[in-house]
Amino acid sequence: MRIEYHRTLVADRVRVAAFRDALAGVIEKGQSVVVDIGTGTGILAMLAARLGARKVYAYEKAEIGAVAERLIKANRLRNVEVIPARSTEIIDPPRGDIVVSETLGNYALEEFLVETMNDARARHLKPGGMLIPGALDQFVCPVIAPRVFDELTVWNGVGHGLDFGPACVMSLNNAYVRKFEPRELWGEGRAAIAWTRSTSRRAIACAGRAWRPGRRRIRPPSMDWHCGGRRT
Repeated sequence: MRIEYHRTLVADRVRVAAFRDALAGVIEKGQSVVVDIGTGTGILAMLAARLGARKVYAYEKAEIGAVAERLIKANRLRNVEVIPARSTEIIDPPRGDIVVSETLGNYALEEFLVETMNDARARHLKPGGMLIPGALDQFVCPVIAPRVFDELTVWNGVGHGLDFGPACVMSLNNAYVRKFEPRELWGEGRAAIAWTRSTSRRAIACAGRAWRPGRRRIRPPSMDWHCGGRRT
């Protein structure tokens, strides 16, 4: 069970607060039915219940769903039902006034958010309901961070007369999750991928992004994203 991954999600206070605030802005106490897709530990489902949702359906196919059930019981939230299945596999699912899905991963489209939300809009959401997130933009920005570059190019220092160059090339053409200081960002972030209601069937890759490096060497880019809810 990937409990460590879920620990990092719960520990991301900015991320959790953004979803909590979005739910708080649309839940009508004692009336709203909320569908949480990919509930993980159940944190968003529990927040929805605490915010006054009448009923919460929480989908989770992975083993972590059993943990969610125990946490929901520990918090005495009897109006939250965990469904141990993928939302896309359920026939004639219950519809909600609000569908929330934190299937964003470390990169915006890593966990098939667009496909999940398309299905949610068609089969899990009541007419006029709310999708959270209802829009998403992913930004890219070059970084200049020798500390990270040195970490990733450790292959060049293996020594013993051995050439690990091909492994170093692979290392520099891979995806990593790292934190950068503002001073390490080279220029402003620029939109690379956009998804909105009007582009609901796919994510749109924006035009190529370029920065003029001058004499400075550009290191591999870091990515960030933000999202927000919109009515359908």
